[in-house]
Amino acid sequence: MRIRWTKKALKNLEDVFLFLKEEYPENYQEIISALAEKINGLAHSPQAGRPGRIFGTRELVIGKYPYIVPYRIKDDSIQILRIFHTSRNPPRQW
Repeated sequence: MRIRWTKKALKNLEDVFLFLKEEYPENYQEIISALAEKINGLAHSPQAGRPGRIFGTRELVIGKYPYIVPYRIKDDSIQILRIFHTSRNPPRQW
């Protein structure tokens, strides 16, 4: 399956990258790589995430890092909706 990103998800990814680069310069690349690896893995295992809080979505929990990636399976692709830190309240809609 193909992975597609919404504009909001790409903005979230950029924000995460900039935050990590500033706050954790010694290992931000490791965290970003883990995010990318898990998200790219959805192409082969689209049901890997848990059922989402919003109907019709799923949520990929990023193992040892505190991030959740809501997504939906649509036709022949996986649509990445957002990326957010678990300490933040998730949006009511993606």
